[in-house]
Amino acid sequence: MTAPEWDLRTIAAAFHGTVLQDHPVEEGIGGTVIVDEVDPGRLLDAWRAARAVTPATGRFPVFTLPGDLHHEPTPAEIDDLAQAAGAVDPWAVFRRHRDDRPMEPWRIESYVSAFLGAEGLSSAAGPLAAPRSEPELDRWLYDTLLADPVLADHARRWYEPLVGTRTWHPMREVQLVLLPTTSPWLAPAWIGYFGATRPGGPEAWAAAMRQWHRR
Repeated sequence: MTAPEWDLRTIAAAFHGTVLQDHPVEEGIGGTVIVDEVDPGRLLDAWRAARAVTPATGRFPVFTLPGDLHHEPTPAEIDDLAQAAGAVDPWAVFRRHRDDRPMEPWRIESYVSAFLGAEGLSSAAGPLAAPRSEPELDRWLYDTLLADPVLADHARRWYEPLVGTRTWHPMREVQLVLLPTTSPWLAPAWIGYFGATRPGGPEAWAAAMRQWHRR
């Protein structure tokens, strides 16, 4: 039995008694392992099952669409990403250029009106008389909603449909990818992410995930 075959059988055995039992387990590119035929309606159950046996498999689970796995990282690439994850300031890379710029009055008005309604907009006249940046406006809105249950209820009706996964686009087919690492922040070595498509993005994404994981 070759090493990959032994690895696949070990992983399949670890799934015994879980929602992933009897699912096809195949070798993927770049040292990954693919678990097929996962029900798109039970993504969280499947991920939790794979995550729970990480100590036995030595692999961290992520989901991708079939065919979305393209890159085969070299050991040097993985080592470089691991070093960057502990050294890079991700927020300097992902900082939006407009964060510190004052917002135009019409943008402030539409933003506040969407969350707080006409009543909230009138209460915003004083605090928002001076130009505000988007982070400052977000902070003001957050504090205002915490302090006023009536306004908070109005805002809740606006954002409640966005809470959870109800509005997510359903996928007809997915694949569970077991990465050859127990460090989830090294995922950018194998897979991409839309928001990280910029110079230094993968390294910053890894650094951000490492910070979140450690919290």
